[in-house]
Amino acid sequence: MVFYIELANPLPVRMVVKEKRGRYRYVGFYIESTTEFSRSPVKRAVYWVLGRNIRGLFTHFENNRGIVKCPLADMNMVVKALRSMNRVGGKEVRTTPLTSSGTIKQVKLRLKTHEAQLKLNAPELNTPEALF
Repeated sequence: MVFYIELANPLPVRMVVKEKRGRYRYVGFYIESTTEFSRSPVKRAVYWVLGRNIRGLFTHFENNRGIVKCPLADMNMVVKALRSMNRVGGKEVRTTPLTSSGTIKQVKLRLKTHEAQLKLNAPELNTPEALF
């Protein structure tokens, strides 16, 4: 024998509104260089170009690809700062912001896709616009 209970007033579903802490974005970038860099010189270079006025957190780095977490309001300034980064560990580099997303999982997936496309040497897929 099974009894079903009907609730006259079901519990209200509360949605999480990120008003107090704000929304964050993850910006994925690629460092074009002939050398492989370790995490620490890249981290120092990223924080150097971000300066004190731009809020950003260096979160992930692997195979010359990195991720910076930043507030949504500062995302354009972070992208411009990453583009202006031309030295890492005393060596000349070219930094290209590749993608941005609200989740780090999506940015990591896109960076792995970019790495696979570079290994294939497909020239039409090597542009950052191909990932968006």
